[in-house]
Parts: sequence; C-alpha cells; structure tokens
Amino acid sequence: MKKIFLYLYLSLIYIPILGVNNDSLFNVWNNGSENDTNRLKAIQMLISQKYMLTNPDSTILLAHNMYDLAFRTHKIRWMANSLKFSGIGHYYKSELKL
Repeated sequence: MKKIFLYLYLSLIYIPILGVNNDSLFNVWNNGSENDTNRLKAIQMLISQKYMLTNPDSTILLAHNMYDLAFRTHKIRWMANSLKFSGIGHYYKSELKL
C-alpha cells in the first residue's frame, strides 16, 4: 500500500516537469508581439530545462540572444541571468579560465 502511494506521489511530481513543451517555449520566444518579460521567461525555461546540462553550445547561443533582448529592453536582472547561463555553458564546455 505504501508503495502505491509513493508511486502516485512521485508520478505527480514528475508529470509537470515532463509536460513542458519546448515548441511552445520557442513560439513564445520567437513571437515579437509577446511581452518581453514573458519572452525572457520562456527562453530561461528552455535553457535551464533542456539545454543547460546536455548541450552547452546551445546554452551559450541562447544566453547571448537572451542578453541581447534584455539589453535592448533595459532589464538588468535578465541580463545577469543570461550571463550566468553563458558562464554555465562555458563551464560545461571546459572553457573557463580560473
């Protein structure tokens, strides 16, 4: 009985994580009429949930695109987040010099 509840609990936790549709996040990012903050949130979710650990090249590229939008819209917090993602991408590519 405890195993059944544990299985149900774990499945409820992981279903929302698996349900993120990357195409919809790209659609929000590419939609120029969408609010800038929503576009930045979408690209942040895309980087952190899909590319950050598995594809550092894409992480760096998307982080630069994120930085460009944040710079144009004067959103300093998002500029810092994009630089963080870029640094993480360079770290996983072993391109950081300490």
